[in-house]
Amino acid sequence: GRDCDGMAAMAPSGTPSDQGSARVLLVALAGHLAIVGVKLAAFAFTPYTAMLTEAIHSGVDTCDQLLLLVGQTRARRPPDETHPFGYGMETYFWSFIVALMIFGAGGAVSIWQGAHKLLSPQPIERPWISLVVLALCAVFEASSFTMAYREFRRFMRGRRRQISLWRFLAASKDPNLL
Repeated sequence: GRDCDGMAAMAPSGTPSDQGSARVLLVALAGHLAIVGVKLAAFAFTPYTAMLTEAIHSGVDTCDQLLLLVGQTRARRPPDETHPFGYGMETYFWSFIVALMIFGAGGAVSIWQGAHKLLSPQPIERPWISLVVLALCAVFEASSFTMAYREFRRFMRGRRRQISLWRFLAASKDPNLL
């Protein structure tokens, strides 16, 4: 087993607070929505079906964030007669659904895009639009990562034993982090 002494000092679940985790998921959701908007706008101004495919892919990422929020919300419900130990495991169920969506929908869109490009290739027009989209997406993703890293740093502040971000991710039991 892993030496998780540093993790023992965390919350009972071994993860940052639910509030901080939800905040990170909401920022990621906003970033993915912005990315969908940028890619759809680029598709409207160019003949690139790749931008439409990328917008669909980012839409799937947005749905993934929503499902993770659903799982996190449902996991906080108190125990009842049908679930005497509570609903905490729902987080893992919804994370599994997200993984299925990533591989299922992402794979289907990739196959569709590949077949479409092989059957009707298009010349590259206005490549600067693709570069602007790439730069904007990098900004949105960096903002999301920055928020997650700040939450990690806030969580680690005041702990007697500090651990690295990589070790934290490896030892965490929170599927929303991965």
